[in-house]
Amino acid sequence: MVQQFVVHIEDRPGALSRLTHELAVRRINIHHIAGVGAGTTGHVVLTVDDEAAAREALLAAGYVFEEGQQLMVVVDDRPGALAEVSEKLARAGVNIHSFLILGTRNGRAELALTVDDIEAARKALGL
Repeated sequence: MVQQFVVHIEDRPGALSRLTHELAVRRINIHHIAGVGAGTTGHVVLTVDDEAAAREALLAAGYVFEEGQQLMVVVDDRPGALAEVSEKLARAGVNIHSFLILGTRNGRAELALTVDDIEAARKALGL
């Protein structure tokens, strides 16, 4: 099962460079990545080819992070599709920790979510 990492970083010049360098020197390949900064803090969501090595690298570098098993969801690529998914999860009492839109193709979008209760999420989404 693919793990998705949410890494806490400072929102300042070089923060992303430092994080990605820590992974690169250990020859960890990033498969997916997204990030956001607000004020003085930021978060990077990523998946990698070697989760154990990434976990070790993040810990060794002093990063605070969370990780969770990815839940893959495919939806129509149209306005409101993500809203429908998040509303179903909210009604089921499932909290979304992170999500990535992995791509779109042939009118469909592939989402990768991490949640606090993966079984309840699967049930809520009919997976």
